[in-house]
Amino acid sequence: MITLTDDAILLSKRRYGERGVLLTVFTRHHGKRSGFAYSWSKHAAFQTGMTVTITWKGRTDQHLGTLTLESQPSVYTPLMAHPQRALVVDILCFYVHGLLPDHDPHPDVFDALQQVKADLPTHPSAPRVLADFERFLLTVLGFGCDLSQCAATGDTHDLAYISPKTGRAVSRVAGAPYHHRLLALPPFWLSQDAEASPSDLDKALRITGHFLQVCLLGPRSMTLPDLRAHLLPEGDRACA
Repeated sequence: MITLTDDAILLSKRRYGERGVLLTVFTRHHGKRSGFAYSWSKHAAFQTGMTVTITWKGRTDQHLGTLTLESQPSVYTPLMAHPQRALVVDILCFYVHGLLPDHDPHPDVFDALQQVKADLPTHPSAPRVLADFERFLLTVLGFGCDLSQCAATGDTHDLAYISPKTGRAVSRVAGAPYHHRLLALPPFWLSQDAEASPSDLDKALRITGHFLQVCLLGPRSMTLPDLRAHLLPEGDRACA
């Protein structure tokens, strides 16, 4: 019998049988874990995104196992007063649930998600938080954009586009003849101190959405979550 105890973020819960619950959590040190728990009513107060302490027990890693949850003081609670910001947590939990392999530890992703929950109640821009985390997750999973130099000329200045095929930056001059086929590069991706206008955030979300769909979600027969459209400008929701 294997027994694991860890801090975790609740990713999903659903009814299992007449009175059981099937839970999936993202632990700090043991990656994603799924398990069975008794009593739906007992777990009704646990919401996606909450931080919990879990005990997982199973005969082997290949078995479903059982999960016991204990609540922790949570930074998630203030988000309940901000529905749009709570959407960001739901979207990020969707990515972690669908894209990270079971049992594979990613403490960097765990800590980043915890930081998102801490920052969101007072952050001036929920779309900025979403775009930053999506970019971070793409990098962690090996699909980050290369902004070091122009893919065509090697120039490190006046980078204005990203190739939708390679994820490499393209300078304004080199990309001008093909601008309609390239993704516009938001200036704040080139300078950490730069402000992000609504237009810049739209560009960032178009880029991260493109590579999430093409490189990660599509091969798994998944699509970008519908909730994501609520964080985009009205005219761009068709692109979500």
